[in-house]
Amino acid sequence: MVEDINQDNIPPSPPQINPLPEATNSAILKMEGEAEQETEIAIFMNGQEVKRAMTDSEGNFTIPHIDLLEEENNIFATATDLAGNESQESTRQIIVLDQEPPELEIKEPQDNAKFTSEEKEITISGKTEENAIISINERKIVVDLNGEFETPYSLSDGANAVIIVAKDKAGNKVKKEMTFNYQP
Repeated sequence: MVEDINQDNIPPSPPQINPLPEATNSAILKMEGEAEQETEIAIFMNGQEVKRAMTDSEGNFTIPHIDLLEEENNIFATATDLAGNESQESTRQIIVLDQEPPELEIKEPQDNAKFTSEEKEITISGKTEENAIISINERKIVVDLNGEFETPYSLSDGANAVIIVAKDKAGNKVKKEMTFNYQP
């Protein structure tokens, strides 16, 4: 016996949104998840409904294009079944739209600095934004909680080309190319 849809007063379970990145530099977000079959999913951003989609026969949904706002976006979803019962909110996820590259300051040494025989091993230090990743000639360097970094660097004879890259959680990068000269 088929249950009458008009007598269904049990709301569906909240939708499950696949994990979103903490930060992105793309203003367009693709969202996927799952919920009860044949339910309508409503996506909310910062309390406002922004998109709707239907789940497929397996309960999956995809929303290929959500426009993010600058800075913080608080996203959740609800599901509404065919009888009009609405679920509770899904778990909220916060995603930050950050399209600005991190700052990168090299404190020492200065570009084109000259070193002599007793200074073959130097220290490169600087500052970037907290949680950024620093690499020097593709070698990752630890950044402290304030964005400060310091690492030893061994010089070769002559001109040493050094590329320092700072990359933030959203994927924005800034690059500085420096040369240090070593004469034994």
